[in-house]
Amino acid sequence: MMVYCAIYARVSTDKQGDSVEHQVSLLSEFAKGRGWEVREDSIYEDEGLSATSKALWERPSMYRLLKDAERGHFQVVLFKGISRLARDEEEAIGTANRLKSKGLRMISLEENYDSQTTPDMIFTLHASMAKYEAEKLSVRVRLGNIEKAKRGRWTSGTCPIGYRIREGRLERDPEYAPVVRRIFDMYLEGKGIHTIIKTLNREEIPTPRGVPWGHSTISRMLKNEAYTGTLLYNKTGERVIREYDDETGRVKKKRTAVPKKKTEWVVVENAHEEIVSKEEFNKVQGIIRHRAVKRSPNKQYPLSGLAKCAMCGGTLVACKKKNNYGKLYYYYRCFTYHSQGKAVCEGVSIVMHKLNTIVQYKLQQQLSAIRNDFDFWQQYKENDLLTVTIEKQIKEMEGKIRRKQKDIADLFNQRRFFDEDTYRKILEDKKNGIMQLRERRGNLEDTWVQTSTGGAKLQKIHDTMDQFFLIKEIRSEQTRDLFERFLDSVIVDKDSIEINYSVGFRPLNI
Repeated sequence: MMVYCAIYARVSTDKQGDSVEHQVSLLSEFAKGRGWEVREDSIYEDEGLSATSKALWERPSMYRLLKDAERGHFQVVLFKGISRLARDEEEAIGTANRLKSKGLRMISLEENYDSQTTPDMIFTLHASMAKYEAEKLSVRVRLGNIEKAKRGRWTSGTCPIGYRIREGRLERDPEYAPVVRRIFDMYLEGKGIHTIIKTLNREEIPTPRGVPWGHSTISRMLKNEAYTGTLLYNKTGERVIREYDDETGRVKKKRTAVPKKKTEWVVVENAHEEIVSKEEFNKVQGIIRHRAVKRSPNKQYPLSGLAKCAMCGGTLVACKKKNNYGKLYYYYRCFTYHSQGKAVCEGVSIVMHKLNTIVQYKLQQQLSAIRNDFDFWQQYKENDLLTVTIEKQIKEMEGKIRRKQKDIADLFNQRRFFDEDTYRKILEDKKNGIMQLRERRGNLEDTWVQTSTGGAKLQKIHDTMDQFFLIKEIRSEQTRDLFERFLDSVIVDKDSIEINYSVGFRPLNI
């Protein structure tokens, strides 16, 4: 009986020496030596994805492998090392248990692990070691950066505006250092961040990236001690947090900053030329503290994050003011206009209750129309067929990639028949062809992820549809939750509103 085998290969941006091509070639030879068949549609590759920061569900090829495993597409799964599968102990063990529950055999070459003959405890041990190695590498990099920082070298990532990096150190940027100086001067003169932003944008002074100035950029600059000539490193660490989706059961990973004790900071005075004196910087910090006010927790306004400005595409934020009679009312306003001024966007605004009521009424109309519409619900069954079609296209694309990779291997073996220029030209053409195919495969994988999750999302919507007709208080958190389920965006212009739905309705212009 023929044994069908799947291959999983992954390479992250921080490990370029072990390419997916090398992993696939090695594993294919291993399978061939045992008389197993590796079909072209059973090779799964994830490139440029870190297993430390990317959960399994966020890796398209791993996601497809798990789905194909449930369909019984193969009997054996090969990977070069457990670290290629996952550098997270919980994920590695969970994936192994899931595959083995389907009766699948798992083999890892580096650890000489075979689930058919090796105790589960050994896999757990290797998974723990993979996590330990990842943590050890992270520590090694951090310690190296600490030593560089102690010597006054910039290791904190993005170069601050007003400086440029030369031979690992910060030096003043003659073009933007005066702009930084002016920003601090304006703030010391009593001008607020919004006023500074509007001034710079009105005078058409761009940021180094060529985009308008924004609140977060100016705010970070005013708090950055680097402008005093001080190099500060290791003030915060990084932690990866798992976020669990109760609806889909998937897990996502998110990086978050963690403050460190002052005793762990690396502080180097006069590491580079100052733009602002320490006295001026401390005065600015005092003003920032004085202006800070305690804000009440943000209310869950129904359309926050969903309502957009038609002019600039920016988000509409909730604001409040008193009318001529002294009564407080709420409205949505373009955040770009609010934070960066009219020079960037003329902005739109609309009374909150008016927009909420219009959107709720129109959505209720749509839901009433399709509540018992058999044809509407039937189209989502066809979504499953589309998913299968896309899967087939992905597998065909992977087959083309495999064939081109084989062409390159054959070309290398026959290079003596070509002159150097011809050989290099053919090789370059083949590599470009592979890059284009991988790009097309990536686009298909993105589409596949969207279509494959559509059915579950729609079922959830169907289950909660009746709740929408029971809403009595439009500013309730329940309204907000239901809006997020049914709406993609609400585009507001000065004289029109466009409602875009996330469940297959046509966009509605009002």
